[in-house]
Amino acid sequence: MQQRLITPKTALVYRCNRFPWNVSRALGRYVFGRADHRDATVMTQAEPAVLSDVSNGIATVTLNRPKALNSLNQDMVDILLGLYRNWQSSNDVHAVIVKGAGGKAFCAGGDVKATVQQIMAGQRDEAPSFFTHEYTMNNVIAKYPKPYISLLDGIVMGGGAGVSIHGSFRVATEKSMFAMPECGIGLFTDIGSAYFLSRLPGELGMYLALTGQRLKGIQVKEATLATHYLPSHRLPELEQALHDLGPQAAHHSSVHTLLCSLEEKDTAPQQSDLLLRLPEMSACFNKDSVEDVYAALQELGTDWSQATLKLLHGFVLNSILRFASSE
Repeated sequence: MQQRLITPKTALVYRCNRFPWNVSRALGRYVFGRADHRDATVMTQAEPAVLSDVSNGIATVTLNRPKALNSLNQDMVDILLGLYRNWQSSNDVHAVIVKGAGGKAFCAGGDVKATVQQIMAGQRDEAPSFFTHEYTMNNVIAKYPKPYISLLDGIVMGGGAGVSIHGSFRVATEKSMFAMPECGIGLFTDIGSAYFLSRLPGELGMYLALTGQRLKGIQVKEATLATHYLPSHRLPELEQALHDLGPQAAHHSSVHTLLCSLEEKDTAPQQSDLLLRLPEMSACFNKDSVEDVYAALQELGTDWSQATLKLLHGFVLNSILRFASSE
């Protein structure tokens, strides 16, 4: 099959203009698997969408769109990018904490619905600018010189992974739920995910990218997407301990030691079966095409492979093959 360079603009425009679908329903599924997700672009915000504070050398960012599951829009991305750039050279900031408001989500992704609405309104030149700014922010986080601690207490999807996984420390809780569902809307797993997904154990990254499967709780750490795990009720203790570090919080080794000491105070959750599935994932997802993945799953014939086939067939396969058939 002839290869084609796929950009955010070409992928989204293709889906909007050539692939019949229900925009609201599909993007609702992207955010949280449901069709009644509210369009945050029309909601009145009583507070800023990004809250920030610097205290005792710790800069804390709160993504503050809880009714939209803290999904990122361009204004938020621009604010975050400005804060991160200022703090990385500030002597008043030793480390950065990032968290989400509302108790349900860290960040459920980028505000793709707003981008689609721009495209359908004919604003095709403006729409891709969101991705340009978002990817620039991802790059800044990946190269951040100071400890960057993300509290993954809730839903982490798509763009939410971009604002967290590239950082130096990611703390999962029993409420964590991670997924990369972009293929389900005919997009692609973006936000630099090719870098971190390809570094997960075995073929787990390819499995997550193609199926949109969700990882929950301790599975997020088992997959190495999180660096540490704490019960949700202990996150305030962690934040206070980071503030108490003072200038030592500027050292990655000091933050790592602190996180490990807090982890050791709790009994680790029972291991899931995620890593036990790695041989099956490697056998089926180490392929050159989606068709080959599909065939390998059919040949394997286990309960796991049959369940995975349903994921591919219902969530991804039709989208990918129809896009490929246009080449």
